[in-house]
Amino acid sequence: MVLVKFNPKDQKQTFDFFLGIYHEFGWDERFIYGMDNIAETFGGKGEIFLTAKEKEKVVGCVGLKELKPKTALMKRFYLAQNYRGSGLAKKMFDKVVKFAKKNGYGEIVLDTYLTNYRAQRFYEKNGFSVFSLDPMEKWPESQHPEIFLFYKLTLV
Repeated sequence: MVLVKFNPKDQKQTFDFFLGIYHEFGWDERFIYGMDNIAETFGGKGEIFLTAKEKEKVVGCVGLKELKPKTALMKRFYLAQNYRGSGLAKKMFDKVVKFAKKNGYGEIVLDTYLTNYRAQRFYEKNGFSVFSLDPMEKWPESQHPEIFLFYKLTLV
């Protein structure tokens, strides 16, 4: 198992993995955006997209984008079903947090579907707390509190 910075040659495989997760959970496809060009979506200064690979096959991914100065938005944090509960999510999370701190972020925010209880437990176990926010143009999910729960982690 390797955890590596996104390589554009993996675009199709990573997009197909992402789409498979959406279909597995029956999530609202209005929120499928930004994955058709991962290198561009997560290519800004202080941004990263990681893929977890097993024998060259993508089995997980997570991205971090600048939402506003000092605030990073964690997006597209998914694992293949066979890897959930394996400790891989924690390894991916730790790498993203380390990157966020190194790049001067003071907090990480994210969204999760209201019904995604497993992810909610993971985020709460790792120091995130639920918060309310005003809708933000750069964060489409923030405009839908009837669908999503919002979490924040203050970095020390």
